[in-house]
Amino acid sequence: MANKLDRLLVQAHKFRGWLGLPEAECFNDYLSDYRTECLDKLLHESDTSRIHRLQGCISVLDNLLQLRGEVDTYIKGVSTGQMRKIEPPKENSHAVGY
Repeated sequence: MANKLDRLLVQAHKFRGWLGLPEAECFNDYLSDYRTECLDKLLHESDTSRIHRLQGCISVLDNLLQLRGEVDTYIKGVSTGQMRKIEPPKENSHAVGY
């Protein structure tokens, strides 16, 4: 089973194309603004449980916002031969229970 990033990278060119659409750029701006709001709240928060929640929220948002760079790195790596292309998994029609 491929990891979550590998499953996305199989569709890297399509995903990167989607990221260039105005709707996706608007969504990324929203995520970035939301991250800024969470960071501002974190800087002023004193409740330990809220601090942990905000830290988790920022971590998730950072992962989402970094996807563009990871996809770009993958595409560049494959095109230069520094990385192997990730192929979609082949279906196993002989497996028990399938």
